[in-house]
Amino acid sequence: MEWKKIRRWLIVLLLAADLILAGNIFRQLWQQRTIARDAAENAVTVAAARGIGISLEEVLSMPAESGAFRVKRESALEQTAAEKLLGQVERTEPGGGVVIYGGEAGELSFRRGGAVEIRLVGAAYSDGASIRSRLAMGGFPVKGASVAVDSGGVTLLQTYQKKPIFNCRLSCTAETGGLAVRGRWLMNESGEAGAAAKPRAQLVLALCDLLESQKCRRVIGLRPGYVLQSEDAQTMALVPVWEVQTEKGLLYLNGLTGKQLLF
Repeated sequence: MEWKKIRRWLIVLLLAADLILAGNIFRQLWQQRTIARDAAENAVTVAAARGIGISLEEVLSMPAESGAFRVKRESALEQTAAEKLLGQVERTEPGGGVVIYGGEAGELSFRRGGAVEIRLVGAAYSDGASIRSRLAMGGFPVKGASVAVDSGGVTLLQTYQKKPIFNCRLSCTAETGGLAVRGRWLMNESGEAGAAAKPRAQLVLALCDLLESQKCRRVIGLRPGYVLQSEDAQTMALVPVWEVQTEKGLLYLNGLTGKQLLF
């Protein structure tokens, strides 16, 4: 009987210790978020003192934590996509990371940095929904991709973890007797986490330097995303960036370096 009471009290003490530990963790997280918010607010105030207008709400809408991802090409994914799109294929490798698949239904090539070129013979796809569906059936990861249609054809913009990869676009145009698709696409979505991005406050100050060098004074909008960069023929990196809409157009701020990223 005495042992039952002791065991009951031990359970109570353990639960109390767990609650205290959880409370401490919550308090630390809250303090970190408060410090990060205050730092971002101070950075926006500094920007205003420098004559640059940036909305605090826009800054706080950006991810508090983000980072780069390292991604490797997977020949199995490329081979499967080729077979699903073209049927039975022949594979050639001219070198430099270029892989070309040819079949009765057309040709598909993959190159370094995610570059893709597709020619489908006899494909009567002209609208965004049908093209996206065909690429999905071919094994292309198009879930979450946005579709834009204009007089030049159809453009798909890829996303990664619900954020756009700004330079991963496929331009799709109808040609006589088929469809042509050109651009860049990330086939392997399994990335290995890499370097962390700078805090938002630091990026705001870095953005001020960039805007001053571009003679811009106002940020109209911010959007988080990635840019895919080639490291070598088989390896790529997804770099976190801020897409910055200014009164003069778009700029891309590298989240790792705080410098302008051109692509």
